[in-house]
Amino acid sequence: MERGISHLTLPGDILDQNKISPAALSVIRTLNSAGYEAYLVGGGVRDLLMDKLPKDFDVVTNARPETVKRLCRHSMIIGRRFKLVHVTEKGTLIEVATFRKGNTYEDSDNVGMLTSDNTYSNDITDDAIRRDFSINGFYYSPADNVIHDYLGGISDLLHEKIDIVGDPDVRFSEDPVRMIRAYRFSAKLGFGITPRTRSAIFRNITDLAQVNNNRMYEEFNKMFLTGHGEASFQLLMRDGIMQNLLTDMGPLIKSRQFFDFISCCLRNTDARHAEGKHNMPHFLYAVMLWPLTRKLYLKMGTVPKYSSLKETDRMAMAGRIVLDRQSVITKIPEFVAQDIIDIWKMQIILTNEAVMNDQEQIETVVWKEIFRAGLEFLMNRVHMDENLERIITFWTDTYYNHIPQSLRTRKALVSSNKARNQESRNSRSEGVRTRRNASSGKRSRTRKTGI
Repeated sequence: MERGISHLTLPGDILDQNKISPAALSVIRTLNSAGYEAYLVGGGVRDLLMDKLPKDFDVVTNARPETVKRLCRHSMIIGRRFKLVHVTEKGTLIEVATFRKGNTYEDSDNVGMLTSDNTYSNDITDDAIRRDFSINGFYYSPADNVIHDYLGGISDLLHEKIDIVGDPDVRFSEDPVRMIRAYRFSAKLGFGITPRTRSAIFRNITDLAQVNNNRMYEEFNKMFLTGHGEASFQLLMRDGIMQNLLTDMGPLIKSRQFFDFISCCLRNTDARHAEGKHNMPHFLYAVMLWPLTRKLYLKMGTVPKYSSLKETDRMAMAGRIVLDRQSVITKIPEFVAQDIIDIWKMQIILTNEAVMNDQEQIETVVWKEIFRAGLEFLMNRVHMDENLERIITFWTDTYYNHIPQSLRTRKALVSSNKARNQESRNSRSEGVRTRRNASSGKRSRTRKTGI
């Protein structure tokens, strides 16, 4: 069933004005002064209504992108499928969109997915029905100090519901990413997904395969790296959606060991986010794809032409195969893929007793830039294998004994290693020059003495 348009207004006084970006207000004043409507819109207003500090603020207006660019200094138009203007105001980036209205046949491909969404409107209600979920459809006018709700968003916010705007099947066919966004908002806010929205997701979930893999990579990262990864994972697993985001998992995805391992890792990732630490995609994918990669690595060890390879090379080969398959769904950048493989290879190195008994190799290992990530990954694995505790203790003590406090971040270690390598190169170059000078001097003395 499709929900219709209504119009509820609320006083802006219920919002904490101190939490509203001065930069966003400045952009709105600029547009208003030129005679255009302009509003704070979407998740920023939703967060204000929930008395949270918004991460960012978006503006919507009836001014066309070219007009916004002309009126706002330090701005640029971006996007083709969905044109936006990025305005840098007071050192803050504000995203400005123009009112949209319903798509036409020419805007869609043959299965209904929007290929263009640049049909503009002067009517705010046209824009409202283009929003994804009712709780993201609030418009706040600073000029009037009024909040406009055209979608029943206030009711859904109070009842803690995630509800798609319009006909669920149509809206999900237009943009299948909305299906996983529903789970992201559900996890982030602790809200339930309405039955009509959830049942439509089950009917349309295979359409995710049509989404550009670069875009899916970004959505995957938002889902699991921004502080609500464990809750997102558990909701997706509950509804059988996770198998659409990971490649070739088969029965592995239904194993309790897989569920517990991923949940534990994401719990730690969420804790890092809460502490203000940055979570990296390479660690996320190393975690998510480890069960499959390890299974393939062990399988290759039973095949003669692969078993003869060095263990780290076999792990790298297994990793490449898995990452190549995963990139069909989420396009993993090469530099991220290399870090993922290095984390997996580090699992072989860190559990190698011969390495642990060789002081020279120990020195080499702890100074590797990926060592810290590899060790943290090993720490997460202890929940599946208690025998790793002794090894983790060894490498943790070794790390703190060898690496100064000032170098215990990857950025600092990279800089230090570059400096050490440059110093080594300079030393070698100086040695070559010394030997050349010595040789030249010897030849000169030889000529003088006639020898």
